[in-house]
Amino acid sequence: MPATNKYDSVVANLSRPLPSWVTDVDDKQRVAAYDGYDDMYKNVPGTFSVVLRGEEDAPVYVPSAAKIIEATNRYLGKGWRFTVASVNPDTQVGEGQRLEVEGQFSALFTREEFAAILFSLKRNMLKRGDAWLHITANTLNAPGTRLSINEVSARTVFRIPHPNNIEWMIGVYIVDLIFADDGKTQIARRQEYRYNETGGVDTRMTFWEPNGWDDRWVGHPALKSVETPASYREDPAMALLLAGYTLPPSITTIPLYHFRNKREGGEPYGTSQIAGVETLIAAINQTVSDEDITLALQGLGVYITDSARPVADDGQTETDWVIAPGSVLEMKAGSTFRRVEGVSTVIPFQDHLNYTENAINESTGLSSTAIGNVDVQVAASGVALRLDMAPILAQNEEKEVELLGRLDQFMFDLYTQWWPVDGLGVSEGLRITNSFSDPLPIDEDKIVDRVIKLVAAKLMSAEFAVDYLNRTLGYNFPEDMLVTIATEQDAVAERMAVEAGGGLEPTPVGE
Repeated sequence: MPATNKYDSVVANLSRPLPSWVTDVDDKQRVAAYDGYDDMYKNVPGTFSVVLRGEEDAPVYVPSAAKIIEATNRYLGKGWRFTVASVNPDTQVGEGQRLEVEGQFSALFTREEFAAILFSLKRNMLKRGDAWLHITANTLNAPGTRLSINEVSARTVFRIPHPNNIEWMIGVYIVDLIFADDGKTQIARRQEYRYNETGGVDTRMTFWEPNGWDDRWVGHPALKSVETPASYREDPAMALLLAGYTLPPSITTIPLYHFRNKREGGEPYGTSQIAGVETLIAAINQTVSDEDITLALQGLGVYITDSARPVADDGQTETDWVIAPGSVLEMKAGSTFRRVEGVSTVIPFQDHLNYTENAINESTGLSSTAIGNVDVQVAASGVALRLDMAPILAQNEEKEVELLGRLDQFMFDLYTQWWPVDGLGVSEGLRITNSFSDPLPIDEDKIVDRVIKLVAAKLMSAEFAVDYLNRTLGYNFPEDMLVTIATEQDAVAERMAVEAGGGLEPTPVGE
């Protein structure tokens, strides 16, 4: 397996040791990087080795990683929606059937809180570089309620690549550390999915010592199995999974779906949005910690004296100096006690801090608007706003290609392979596609004004205008609205004609 060097920048800057339960060298770095990025995002103390200037000093951690992730995520994949439509417009599937399938998807996504799962998946994809969706089923449930969708932590997923192409996955392990029956000993729970010789998918759950579960590569430590915990062994619902079985014939794809950030050809895993700026984040934390200490010293000061230490009331026991408002210092005649003159300003720290933060923002494509410092004039001009947001919008457009492609594949498999498991019918003529809306705010007044002008200039029909406003702004016009408007206009025109004729009813033609 090729060396994984893209994690070096984060692993080298972290104080956390490599995970002992992962034996593959590359996976060790990958899992350590995931943990490191999580710690950086959460601002966990001790993530970086900040150099302290005194025993009582406390490091200050700036949430730079969270700023990068949240600013990027704020404009990524907004307004998600799915559409159920006919594959071939010439052979339309019945509208009733289409609406039925759309309702089935809506019920599943509502029950599984899929929108919330998607929000979490996007953030974790940006933060760690990788995110996974997992489909499972419980056939004991009633039809239409058997399927479950979950996000699986990327640190627990270990791909089994094809020997000739590491991007092709022939199997996968999901490995979690749990406690054995004694409640103290940690063991590894491994669920395996693997393609079999007939094109189906086999699965099985087994239990191992933490460093004895990985048999993917020649030369790894020997497998060390352990007894299955009683909670699994005595659960009838787990019997089939513990024995191992083949998924139903309709399922021909491993039910794990990988979403990669900054996808690169030939790389099986994605890259964190924070990758490459770890040293800058560490520098910011060091600078802010130094500045914080400097401010404290300016307030409290450092003092020197050639006098002996003060003594207690007994006149013999040495005690500490008390330097505080209202305190009185007694010293021998001729002794010196004065404050040391040191740094009188923190401007050098601020200059360095601003430079470092600007370097992070430029390298990650974050404009002032993206991080929340909105200029009113920029926000009011659609063109200026798009130019200001261009860097982050451009990189997010690439990420959305990955998101939409994987979501389309996920929903295709969900419908064609898992619907039969759920006891639901499958139509060959339907497809499910995903889309996102414009990430920037919409100026409704400008859109409506533009539509009115186009209709008035007879460059757009009223029917098209209604459809356009419905699709763009979500207006829900009644189907007979244009007919109603035309009828009202005719009535008004007739009344105006009557009033113009002196109140006389118009004489019918031919009389």
